[in-house]
Amino acid sequence: MIRRLDHAEAKDHPALWGDLELEGLMPRARPQHHQAERQRVAGVLARQGWCLAGASCLALVRPLPWDTAHFGVTCADLSRLYVEPGADHGDEPDALLIAVVAEARRRGVRLLSARPLTRHRPLFDPLLERGFALLDTSVEIGCPDAGHLGPEHPREAATRPAEPADLARLQTIAQSFTANRFHRDPRLPRPTAQGVYGEWVKSALQRGEVTVIESAGQPAG
Repeated sequence: MIRRLDHAEAKDHPALWGDLELEGLMPRARPQHHQAERQRVAGVLARQGWCLAGASCLALVRPLPWDTAHFGVTCADLSRLYVEPGADHGDEPDALLIAVVAEARRRGVRLLSARPLTRHRPLFDPLLERGFALLDTSVEIGCPDAGHLGPEHPREAATRPAEPADLARLQTIAQSFTANRFHRDPRLPRPTAQGVYGEWVKSALQRGEVTVIESAGQPAG
């Protein structure tokens, strides 16, 4: 049976042990990773997100207020699917994802995105069968000890903190990146999709979080 969980129930759900991103790299740090997942759940629920779960799996959905304001429709992100390791899941993940979509519709969500771990991707087939589109994939690669990889050979480049006068150039550079899920989604208007990265770099510049690479005295990246 799929039901909604509050924080007190969700933080001790056994499925939280099944989404430890670094367990292959640092198996002895499993307790720390588990605690980080519990904190993730607490943070999402504190920001009006929600948790749905069965006996062996749990879905964590967070609202996306920035995306909602930018695209003009209510947006949310299925940011985590937790699956209890070693459990017999049966059809429960399918039922859980269908319940997530139903709850999102009940809340008026028009744009629901999901970012499963690579090993969980096949579990998301029920969403693809219900009109969702696979827009892009990402893979994180790591190794336990990078010391054997040899010395780094940094490229020489002139860098400096970005200045307000750089904004127009930085927005042009940022908006030229179209290999992303916003541009690949045919249901999003092109100008609005293009504006995502322009707004991101503007916000980051206002917070002092942008470093500029210069070429011939002009921002190049």
